[in-house]
Amino acid sequence: MVAKFEIDVQKHSARFSIHTAIRTQLGLSGNNDLVHLVIKSHDGVEVFRGIKPISSGSEIYGSDISKSLKPGVHIIVEASVPAAGQEQDWTTDEVTAVVADYFAMLKDELLGKAYSKTVHRQALLKLLANCSGPAVEFKYCNISAVLQGMGLTYVAGYKPRGNYQALLAEEVRKFLFARPELRKQIVENDATPVDSPPDGSLFKLQDIEMPPPPPPPNAGGSTVKPAKVDWSEANAYSRKLGEQGEQFVLDLERRRLRDAGRLDLEAKVELISNAQGDGAGYDLRSFEEAGAEVFIEVKTTKGPIGTPFYVTENERLCSVRHAVKYRLYRVFQFRRRRSYTD
Repeated sequence: MVAKFEIDVQKHSARFSIHTAIRTQLGLSGNNDLVHLVIKSHDGVEVFRGIKPISSGSEIYGSDISKSLKPGVHIIVEASVPAAGQEQDWTTDEVTAVVADYFAMLKDELLGKAYSKTVHRQALLKLLANCSGPAVEFKYCNISAVLQGMGLTYVAGYKPRGNYQALLAEEVRKFLFARPELRKQIVENDATPVDSPPDGSLFKLQDIEMPPPPPPPNAGGSTVKPAKVDWSEANAYSRKLGEQGEQFVLDLERRRLRDAGRLDLEAKVELISNAQGDGAGYDLRSFEEAGAEVFIEVKTTKGPIGTPFYVTENERLCSVRHAVKYRLYRVFQFRRRRSYTD
């Protein structure tokens, strides 16, 4: 189904207006539905083309769209849902090509090198005889889902999308297990500390807080074996990154209480992990604005929100014993800037 409609972008509600209209026109009711969008200005100039997740109860995010939408602008939107089964006829050579291209993007992202999703997609399309741009982007999202199922990080610009064919999962595994150095790089690079970590005191919690992600997408009947990850080794690499994330949240919490006028509570926010090590089961002691004590565990990765992280048994038990007080702060994409352009 393809829906084509026009919208007069209202002041301060550009992305939400499009989001609501798309869900209504296509009859979407699920969480994190993937939609192929073409957005044009009133005079027919294309300002965006690509696949975006449309999540229940949220806006369409991304400067790639919002930068072209000004209050009072009249736009034309074409939206369609990519068919989950349309890639079933991809050949082994085609799947192999898209897997190799995806990992080229992932390696650039891990190294912090700039890359263009559009350039990659257009170059790949020249190698694929019967595949469209939206089908390729859908396949990239499928690969993200495979990696997430294996317990590995994935390309930030392609959110995991399920219902992938068994051939794709097998080719991803073959690619990775033929390259043990790449598997190690994925685990190590995402856990290494940031050269210039963001300053939490410059942010307001309400401006950067996001709802929890949906559950990992269904594999569509195919099975993916988790990759072997040495968590003890990974934790050794991630300890410094974890400390950077804890400092970020410490500054963020102090800013939150300071902005609320609770300077008395701001002074009491502390890093428990510095004083007691990991034995407490949480990292920070902070407070609600009304004065109630809260225990905060911080989990930090440089990868997307779906990047797996390790939880100790002590942390799990602490979350159960102090369920009312316990908070988990998931700090993700802990980098200065994103590596890719659309």
